[in-house]
Parts: sequence; structure tokens; C-alpha cells
Amino acid sequence: RAPRLVRLSLSKAPDQSQTLELHFGDDLELVGTVPEGWDQLPDESRELVEERAELSLRLPQEPISIRGPDGEALVAEFARETVKFPFRPVTGHWFGLDSSGRDVGVLILYATRTALTFGLVLVVLTYLGGIFLGAVQGYFGGRVDMFGQRLTEIWEAIPFLSVMILLGSVYGRSFTLLAVVYAMFGWIGISYYIRAEFLRLRKQPFVEAAKVMGIGRWKIMFRHILPNSLVPVITFFPFALVGAINALTALDFLGFGLPPGTPSWGNLLDQGQIDDYAWWLILFPAIALFLVSLLGIFIGEGLRAAFDPRTNSRLE
Repeated sequence: RAPRLVRLSLSKAPDQSQTLELHFGDDLELVGTVPEGWDQLPDESRELVEERAELSLRLPQEPISIRGPDGEALVAEFARETVKFPFRPVTGHWFGLDSSGRDVGVLILYATRTALTFGLVLVVLTYLGGIFLGAVQGYFGGRVDMFGQRLTEIWEAIPFLSVMILLGSVYGRSFTLLAVVYAMFGWIGISYYIRAEFLRLRKQPFVEAAKVMGIGRWKIMFRHILPNSLVPVITFFPFALVGAINALTALDFLGFGLPPGTPSWGNLLDQGQIDDYAWWLILFPAIALFLVSLLGIFIGEGLRAAFDPRTNSRLE
């Protein structure tokens, strides 16, 4: 919707440098701070200005001459506010418009769906890989553990951002590529915790009893030991989800994330950096990112309290 705002500039006829600028809304009410010179104008001059301001909402108006406070001649110029994207919040678009004229509120909703989908998919992929590799190292131990740890340390030293830039320049930016590449590097953290849990539990009596009964290794690992090793998984799940969402936002902000045109918080923040007057492109996405991160951590804490069997345990 086109804005309905008129900018009035009053200046002395011979000297255009001394200017009094006002903004009228569609109800002919002054918008913003009212300069002192406006109240000093004669009543007939103000009435004439208001009349022409109302007409300028429909048709362009030529500059007119009016009488100033001391009787001097002033030139009144009228100019309608031009629509330039990004555009400020207005009626019907309460969160403003971005650099392409799209509603920021709608973009934030779609970006929230994209961020949550990406975070959940990424956490599931990384946890599956990290749990499997950590379980293998922790259960078998010895050379398997030492060889796996050395490979993990080497893989951890590879810079993720450089790999993402390289693959993005070759295959293009896409949701699938971003999820796969991030999952290739995100499993390392959870594998350390699962490895430590398996090293602690593999000599417990219930594991020795399962071995004596002739139960296979993989069944012991994933049916007997893994259910008792889920404390770090449940505890770190919300933090991993928030970390994945923040990583997606950061990559989009840097220009290495989702394809151009995809709604994302990072893209809106990048537009706000380019157009520094567009405060709404920074404020509203930042609030959405903060709320989603906060709620994700609260939900994770609730899940941990509900499923952690050692939450209410006491030392007697």
C-alpha cells in the first residue's frame, strides 16, 4: 500500500538554505517533532498550507508563496513520501517491508519454520553419527578407541567454514548441502560423551551378565548400554538444536547459507546491516531468534527433568 505522508518544506524566497521541514499524515496531523517556526506562522498561512497538503495527497502541487511570521515571503514546497524498500512498519505491514518489498512478519514466520526444520534434521543426523561412532570406540576400547580418537582429532581440525565455502561454490547453496556438510562436522562433540559413557558402563555387572548369556556385541551395545547412556544426549539436545539454528543464521548472514530468496533470519539481519536506517530488519529477527533459542532451552530442560532417572537421586 502506498504511503500517505506529505513532507512540507518552508524556506525564505531568496535564500533556499533556511528551511523548515514538516511531515503531515493522511489525517493532516503533524508527524514527528514539530519545529518552533510552525506555531509562529499566521493562521491564514497555516490554513493554506494544510489545504494544499490535503490536495497533494491526491495530486502533485506546485510550490506556493505564503506570509511568514514577520511578514516576509516564504516558499512552501510539497512532496509525497516515496516508497523505497526496505520500508518502515505501516498499517497492514506492522513489521515493515524488506529490500524486495516482502512483509517482514511473514518472512519471520517462514524463517522460523526453516530454522526449526534445519535444526531438528541436523541434530538427528549428528546424534546418530556421534552415538554410533562413540559407542564403537567406547565399547571395544584398545586400538579401536585409539585409532578412532586420532581420526576424530584430525577431522576436528578441518575448518568447517572453508569446506562450506568450497562446496557451496562448486555445487551451489542448498538446504541439503548445508545440512549434510554441517552434520559431517557436528557429530564430534556428542561422540566424546557417548564414548565416555560406554567406557564407564562396559565393565558393569549387567554387561558382564549379558556376555555370559551369549548376547551379541551389537545387541549389548544398543539394547543394554545405550539406554543407560542417554543422559548426555537428553541434556545436550536443546543446546545442539539452538546451536544449529544459530549456525544457520550466522551462515545466512555471511552469505554462505541457504539459496538467495529463501526466508531466513540471517538474510534479514544482513539487509539491516546494508540499509542501516531499516531498524525493523534487525529488531524483529533478533527478537525471534532470542525467543526461539530461549524456548528451545526451556523445553530441553523440561525433557531432561522428565526423562533423566538420576534427577531426584540422593546419596545416602
